[in-house]
Amino acid sequence: MKKRLLLLAVVAVSLLAIGVSVVGAAPGTVPTPTGERIHAQSVLEPVFNAENDGQIGYVSTPNGTQHPLPSNPNSWSPFYVVEYPTTYTFDTSGSGATGPLNCWHMPSENCPTHGNDLAGIAQGCPTALPIPPADNPCSNPATAAAVQAVYQDGAAGHDHVMDFPGGADWNVGWLPIEVVFTDASYANTHRLLTDTAIDAAVAAGKAVEIPLPFAAFHCAWVPESVWALTQPFPTG
Repeated sequence: MKKRLLLLAVVAVSLLAIGVSVVGAAPGTVPTPTGERIHAQSVLEPVFNAENDGQIGYVSTPNGTQHPLPSNPNSWSPFYVVEYPTTYTFDTSGSGATGPLNCWHMPSENCPTHGNDLAGIAQGCPTALPIPPADNPCSNPATAAAVQAVYQDGAAGHDHVMDFPGGADWNVGWLPIEVVFTDASYANTHRLLTDTAIDAAVAAGKAVEIPLPFAAFHCAWVPESVWALTQPFPTG
């Protein structure tokens, strides 16, 4: 499902504008890879490698980045945002593939620039998104009802999944694609950390993809050593 061609809908929605880095050694204590943090004039977040299950990288959003990306949509690569319900049962107490979600919505939001927006899309599966009906699976009443049932008790959080430098879809322009589940039992037990896993879930009818072209962004990547210098994102 790589390099999908999608129409650009310009809407002022604050979601994702990020970049990626490959994990590298860093001295000192490295913050747990979850949530938004700040360094200099940028917001940083963790992300998973779409081609290497469980590999963590770090993404950077320079303040003032333009949304949507002012470039040809045909040049964008997929940046998946996989949303999980509060009923999930897979392990998030370890590291890598068993580590914490990249962003938590509950018990408190640790990605305040976009987490609530994405949780709202998962819970509501709205038909009113500024994308063509053909690109919005929520335009199908049966699909919308299935998604809403999965997230009826809320959205716990989400992971970011994208190609790292050297991957087939490494790029400078990124299209956020929210992945929401249509099957609660599948969502509770499956963590989708690669594009292959996402494609398999969609092909099996267990999840659907919602493209968000109005939030397309330009990428800038940072190493783990920069993540180690970050400070908590101000929430008050």
